[in-house]
Amino acid sequence: MNLYDKLKIKRRELDKIDRELLELLRKRFEVVQEITDMKKMLGLPVYDKSREEEVKITREIWGLELGIPKELTEKLFELILDESKKAQLYSPEKVYVGIYGYGGMAEQLVKIFSRAGHRVVVTGRNLEKAKALAKRYKVEWGEPEEVAKKVEWLILAVPPEAVPELVRKLAPLMRSGALISDISSVKKDLIEKVLEVLPEYIEYISLHPLFGPEVEPLGESIVVIPVKSYDYWPRLVENILASMGFEIITATPEEHDKAMAVTQVLHHFALTALDEAAQKLSEELGVDYAKFMTRSFKNTLKTVRRIRELSDVINEIQTKNPYAGKAREEFITTAKRLDQKWKKK
Repeated sequence: MNLYDKLKIKRRELDKIDRELLELLRKRFEVVQEITDMKKMLGLPVYDKSREEEVKITREIWGLELGIPKELTEKLFELILDESKKAQLYSPEKVYVGIYGYGGMAEQLVKIFSRAGHRVVVTGRNLEKAKALAKRYKVEWGEPEEVAKKVEWLILAVPPEAVPELVRKLAPLMRSGALISDISSVKKDLIEKVLEVLPEYIEYISLHPLFGPEVEPLGESIVVIPVKSYDYWPRLVENILASMGFEIITATPEEHDKAMAVTQVLHHFALTALDEAAQKLSEELGVDYAKFMTRSFKNTLKTVRRIRELSDVINEIQTKNPYAGKAREEFITTAKRLDQKWKKK
C-alpha cells in the first residue's frame, strides 16, 4: 500500500470520528432539552452563572489531561454553551411587546423576544424598514399608533433625543397600566423629560442592555430602572429577562449614570485617545506600527474600530452623562501623574 492510499484511509477515519462527534453533540442537546423541561416545571431561569463557570473549568481540566490545548477547549465549549442556552430559552409568562425601531439593537430585541415565545410587533417611522425587520423574524408589524393601542409593553429602541416626543405621541394611546421603556445609555436627564409627558396611567421602566447589536446576548447584563411602576411590571420584567438568559442589575438613574461614567465614558475616552495618539505618534516617528502589534494590542484595536463605528452613540454618552466631565478629568489627572512617575525613572 502506497502513502497516498494510507492518506485516504486516515481521512476516512477522520470522517468517522467527526460523525461520532456530531452524534455526541446531538445527544448532548437532547439532554439539554430534558433539563429545560425540568427548569420550566421548577420555574428556574435559563442562565446559571455558577454552573456555567463550573462547566468551563472542569472541561478545560479534562482537555488538558487529554493533551488538548486550553484555548481550543475554551472556544469549543463557549460555542456549545451558547447553543445550549439558546435551546433553553423560554419565558413562563408571555407578553405582547412592541419594538419601535429597526436598527441593530431593535433587531436584537425582536430576535430575543420572539425566540422566547413572546408575541412581537415591529413599528417605526419608516414602515418599510419595520416591515423588513418583522419579516426576517416572522413577527408582526404595523403603524405606530395602532401598535401603541394594542401592546402591553412598548420598547423604544431609538436615539435618546427621539424618546420624549415618541412618549408624548404614543403613550396616551396605550391601554391603562401598559408599560413603556427606553434603552438609552444615559438616564437621569432623559427620564426627567419622559416623566414630564408620561400619562399618569402608563408605567415606565427604563432599560439599558450592556451589550451591542453585534454580540450574542445570552449571559449578558441588562440594567433595569423602575422609574414609575408598581409590583406587577417590575416583577414581570425581571422574570421575563431572567428567563431569556440575562443577568439583571436593578439601579436608580443616578447610580446608573455614575457607573456608566466609569465603564463607558472612561473606557471610550481612553480608547479614543489611544487611537488618535497611536496614529499621530506613528506618523511622527515614521514607523508602521501595524507590523509590530502584539495580540493584546490587536484585540484592543478591534474595540477601537467598533468605537469608531459608533461615533454618534459615543458622542451622546460623552456629552449627556452628567458625570462625564469628572470621569475625563480623573483620567487626565491620572495620566499626568503616571507620566511624572515614569519620567523620574
